[in-house]
Amino acid sequence: MTKKVIYIIQPLKPENVAAIAVLAPDHEVICAWETDIAPERLKDIEIIIGGNGPFTNRVLDTPGHCLKWVQVHSAGIDYLDLPRLQAEGILLSNTSGLHGRPIAEHVIAVLLAKTRAIRESILNQGTKTWNRVVDYDDLDAKSMLILGAGRVGSEIAKLASAFGIKVTGVNLEGKPIPYFDSVVLMDQLDQVLPGKDIVVNILPLTAATKHFCNDDFFAKLEPGATFISCGRGPTVVTADLIDAITSGQIGYACLDVFETEPLPADSPLWTLKNTLITAHIAGQVPHFKTKATAIYTENLAAFLKDGTLARNQINYANGF
Repeated sequence: MTKKVIYIIQPLKPENVAAIAVLAPDHEVICAWETDIAPERLKDIEIIIGGNGPFTNRVLDTPGHCLKWVQVHSAGIDYLDLPRLQAEGILLSNTSGLHGRPIAEHVIAVLLAKTRAIRESILNQGTKTWNRVVDYDDLDAKSMLILGAGRVGSEIAKLASAFGIKVTGVNLEGKPIPYFDSVVLMDQLDQVLPGKDIVVNILPLTAATKHFCNDDFFAKLEPGATFISCGRGPTVVTADLIDAITSGQIGYACLDVFETEPLPADSPLWTLKNTLITAHIAGQVPHFKTKATAIYTENLAAFLKDGTLARNQINYANGF
C-alpha cells in the first residue's frame, strides 16, 4: 500500500527532518531540496510543511488529492490561496510567535538609532566628521501606538515600557494584553491615533488591512511622528508614505517591509531624509529551523492523533 506523504518544502537540518519522520512512521517524508516529487505522487501528499503557493495549488489541482494540512514556515500566509484552502477544508497553521522578540528588539534599535543619534554618527564616521551637535532625544514619556496588537505587539510593548514609553494597542478584539497601557478596537483608531509620538505597524495582510496606511491614515498622525513598519509591506501605500515623509508629516520613518521587495533601486525611499531602511530582517530568528520544527512536531503529533492542530491554526474568518 502506498504511503501518504509529508512533503517538506523549506530546507531543514537533518535532525529536524528526523524529528518529523520519527513521529510519522506510516508516512513517507520527502524533502523538496533533496529530490523532486514524482507527478504521480502529488495525490499522496497529506501534509505540506513550508510555504509555497504555486506548489500548494498544484497539489490541490491533482485529481483525488488527499491534502489535509498546510504548515507554513512564516508568520504571513497571504501568498496562499486562502479561499480555496478554506473551501476544501484544509487545515492551515503558521510560525507566528517565533518572531516577537526579534521584531521587538528591532523596533527599539531603530528608535535608539534616531533618539541617540546613532544613525547620524554612523554617517559622520563615513566622512570622518567630528560633530557633537547632533539631533538627539529620549524615549522616556513618549507615547506609542501599535497597529496589530497581539503576541508580537506584546513583546514590543514589554521592551518599550522599560524605556518609559506609554503604549496603546489596536486590534480586532480590544481586550487587555500584557504590557499595554490600553488596547482599543480598530474602529476606535481615530480616537487614539492623534498625538502619538511613535506608530508601529505590524498589521497582518488581509483584505481589510491591504493599503490600510494611506493618505488618510498619515494625515491623522501627529505632525513629525515616527512611523515604523515591520509587518507586511502591502499594508502601506508606498506613494502616500513617500508624500508623508517628504512633507514632514512623518518626521522619522523606519521601514523593514515594502509593497515590492527587494525595494527597487530607483525608489525615492532610499534617499529620503530621516528614513531608515532595512531589508526585511526585523523578524529574523536565531536558530529558526530548530524553533520552527518544535511547532511542526507539536502540530504533527496532534494531527496524527485526532486530526487537529495544537497551536498556530489560522482562522480563515479573519485571515490570521
